[in-house]
This record gives sequence, C-alpha cells and structure tokens, in this order.
Amino acid sequence: MAQEKPPFQPERRLISAKEAALVLGVSPLSVYRLCSKAALPTVRIGGMVKIDLPKLQAMIDKKSPRLARVDRSGHPAYIPKSEREETPIR
Repeated sequence: MAQEKPPFQPERRLISAKEAALVLGVSPLSVYRLCSKAALPTVRIGGMVKIDLPKLQAMIDKKSPRLARVDRSGHPAYIPKSEREETPIR
C-alpha cells in the first residue's frame, strides 16, 4: 500500500480578532479598537480584519521582553526576582 501524503497545511500567519484577544488577554472589542488606531499589525480582507501573528508576537516581545519567556504550555515562565527588570511607574 502506498502511503498517502497529508493534506497541505500552511503555517497560519493571520489570526482573527477573537484569537488575537486570547493572545493579548483582552476583549475582541479592544482588539478592534486597537486595529482602528493602527496599534496592531492588521490586514483587511473584504470586511474582515485579520492580525498578522508573527508581527504581533514580535511587537509583544519588543514591548515586554519579560513576557516573551514562556514555558512549554505557553504560559508565562517564572522569572527569578534577581533576573526581573524593574519597570518605572509613570
């Protein structure tokens, strides 16, 4: 028997506002507001708004390098106090 090839599954680059809300920990409405202010990397396809996932991840990493460290399950990794960066209060 010949082995069948799995169907083509491209790596997802664009995600929905609802998925971006899960990534950012905010509501989908907040994501739409951020998109309207051009605060998130968006692509408009017809009437849909999609968020560019690699650019969103790069933006998160740049703005908060401490949050970029995650464990295997995708949760923020524990960072010892000696390695934490102090964030000034504005």
